Amino acid sequence: MQGLSAVGDKGDEAILDVLTLKVGDLHTAVRVHAIEILGIMCPSTFSDSFPDVAVAVRKALRDDSRFVREMAATTLATLSTPGDPGSIQDLVKASSDPESIVRKAAIMSLGMLARTNDQYVIKALTARIHAAADETSEVLEAVHTAVNVLQDNTGKLRQQLKEDAKEKNKEQQQGTGHASYAQQLDDEYRKVSILGKLERKQQASLVASIKSADKVCTSDTVPV
Repeated sequence: MQGLSAVGDKGDEAILDVLTLKVGDLHTAVRVHAIEILGIMCPSTFSDSFPDVAVAVRKALRDDSRFVREMAATTLATLSTPGDPGSIQDLVKASSDPESIVRKAAIMSLGMLARTNDQYVIKALTARIHAAADETSEVLEAVHTAVNVLQDNTGKLRQQLKEDAKEKNKEQQQGTGHASYAQQLDDEYRKVSILGKLERKQQASLVASIKSADKVCTSDTVPV
């Protein structure tokens, strides 16, 4: 599916339709990939033309998989229009997600997406500090960074945050740095698929044995 971003142009309606459908795929790895590529193929400059894309990614913030929720939270920073109320509201909710990787991603995206001095967002983020005893250092660091960005009237910190995010994505796409979650999930999916095939063979063998035994029992039955 990564080939879609290589052969298509940004804003390609046909590809975006396919990717949007894949956000609801049964397999976790596929959903993660779809959201990741949507962030590349449908930047915020196309958001007005393809509103369903942002809606699909926002829904993914409630996905059962933490990997999908994290990717959705990360992608909304580049996919949504800056200051978009719906995306901001959903990201604020995601900043309280049970999984720390999702909370961190949502908080960093809020730093890039929310308007400067947005008190609704700043208040929501600082609430994480009050829960510092139960919070991870990575999430608290993200809160500190995001709040500083939102209170910076010059916009320099926000620009730096966006550039850092772009560089991180570039490294992942080039294969440098840590492997992306999508790649990890691909490996896990392949392992599960292999185990699944073995289990299905064992189940089929067991069913065949049961049927065979049942036939034997039936043929050995002595009529009364």
